[in-house]
Amino acid sequence: MFLVFRLTIMAIVLSLTVACASSAGYTEINADDRLGERLNKHSYNATDWVDQYSLKPLAQGYRFLLPDPLERAVARIFANVREVRTAVNRALQGKLDQAAHDSRRVLANSTLGVLGLFEVAEPLGLEKGYPEDFGQTLAAWGIGSGGYVYLPMLGPSTVRDAPARVVDALLNPINYLETSSTRHSLTALDFVQRRAALFDNERLISGDRYQFIKDAYLQRRDYLIRDGVLPEDDLDDFDSDF
Repeated sequence: MFLVFRLTIMAIVLSLTVACASSAGYTEINADDRLGERLNKHSYNATDWVDQYSLKPLAQGYRFLLPDPLERAVARIFANVREVRTAVNRALQGKLDQAAHDSRRVLANSTLGVLGLFEVAEPLGLEKGYPEDFGQTLAAWGIGSGGYVYLPMLGPSTVRDAPARVVDALLNPINYLETSSTRHSLTALDFVQRRAALFDNERLISGDRYQFIKDAYLQRRDYLIRDGVLPEDDLDDFDSDF
């Protein structure tokens, strides 16, 4: 239950980082709802309803109770946990130097930074790179997206990325904690704080929310798979706007 809104939340936040980079079509991911737009929209509406009546109120209470510095510290801890996944997937993609760099970041923030409570890696010259997951690894191995799907209670995905999340779950250190109550509590806290971080950004959503989230997810996936490098035709379109 605590995995309910993971990709929905990420789609909105991550779209903001690429909104100015490219409005062109997708080259790696086909944006068509191949498995049925009607089914995808039903899944989205059910997920959105649960969000409005459960996760969003929890996130509002979380933001009200926690001071901003503490909220940012909690976010850093979970970001440090996710960098383990990034390091492993970089290695699987053959990016060994970057994988070693990310591993040093995790080590520095987990020790000197007290499990990521403090960001000490960047002052040491270990800058944070783009996140990686197993869906991106499959793309690097030449596996196509398979089309867009909206999974009930899980959010936007593709035929390729959806099962890849099982591997990503295996790379999450939280899932190896001995006490199940601790695992569930930390997972819930992670999603609640990530949901709380969206309140300011949600005001930027315009038009059809389903279409916005779909476009945001697909653009961001293409952007990450390319490691932030835009194709030349997209750069030409971007330059022509100025």
